Amino acid sequence: MMVGMQRVARPKPSHHSAAYGAWFQDPLVVSAYHRRPPYPETAIRRVVSLAAGGDAAAGAPTGTVLDLGCGTGDVARRQAW
Repeated sequence: MMVGMQRVARPKPSHHSAAYGAWFQDPLVVSAYHRRPPYPETAIRRVVSLAAGGDAAAGAPTGTVLDLGCGTGDVARRQAW
């Protein structure tokens, strides 16, 4: 969000609280995490396309991908091939 000429971060949504993050420390959630469905191949191809130069004509940002490392590494490994 822009305020004057300065970009200002939006406040964190209330559903992204510390209590929500604590769910991922629950042993039952941790043990089931690997059973999550994989990201669709089309999503991976789109990220790779954006990193490689993207779709500037459509106004998409190009050349940069940030993987925050908040999961299993599946996205990063699939981009590396």
